[in-house]
Amino acid sequence: MASNFKTPRLKDKAYRDSAPDHDCLACGHPGADGSVVLAHIATVNNSGMGLKPGDDESLFLCSRCHSALDTSPDRAGWLVAHVLIPMRREAYRGWQSQNSRYRQSRGFEQW
Repeated sequence: MASNFKTPRLKDKAYRDSAPDHDCLACGHPGADGSVVLAHIATVNNSGMGLKPGDDESLFLCSRCHSALDTSPDRAGWLVAHVLIPMRREAYRGWQSQNSRYRQSRGFEQW
């Protein structure tokens, strides 16, 4: 049975104010110019009337990417395409470069 009580929203001003120290997670735009902000990720479970996602449910995005996310008809799809998949590709490239001997020893072609 669902609870009638709202989970307290995490608010952390120091974390929000650290946005200029971060690059945009979607496009890599540097935050030093002041265009990167903490973009809250609204879902069915954490938003609606009287609800707003907490600071722990957010990403650092530049104003252009934040606007694109907020206006996307498929927010989950936007996040997957612009944040999650690029992050995983970067992680894979890092693994691939560190494990080239592993791949070669097992006969995998490098492409």
